[in-house]
Amino acid sequence: MVPVSLFSANVEFCDKDYLSQKLLECKPTKKDENLLPENRFGTGPGKPKFPNMDNVSKLGDLIDKDSWYIFKLLDIDPSFLEQPALTWLENGPYIEACEKIRSLNCVNDCAVRGVKLSADFLECARLEDNYQNILQVVEDNRKQQPNLRKPSKINQ
Repeated sequence: MVPVSLFSANVEFCDKDYLSQKLLECKPTKKDENLLPENRFGTGPGKPKFPNMDNVSKLGDLIDKDSWYIFKLLDIDPSFLEQPALTWLENGPYIEACEKIRSLNCVNDCAVRGVKLSADFLECARLEDNYQNILQVVEDNRKQQPNLRKPSKINQ
């Protein structure tokens, strides 16, 4: 998701130039363009693995070949990356990409799962203490069995 920062007004132009340079350095070849991201876990495109970071890590240090997946997914023309960031606001492909990025909905998966978990078990508990205990047991159980929909789990 690091490439999304290219479209933020809160990121300096020099940082955008650095990000675009890092992206262009790891641009996938024609044969790699249709592949799913590699450094992920989960099903489908998955979720990115959390990178190793230290106090001197920059946003551009988090760019890798998988960063190009958002361009493919949203059908974004990356030609603007070859121009200085100062000129992007007058660049057609960049303006179109900004519109696509701004139209994305942001969902906090953890919060949504927490609300769903609460709603599922609210009727089972009559007292607050019982409710909290049920939530803890269910949460612990889901950590032990994270995805029961995977074929390997179903066949066991």
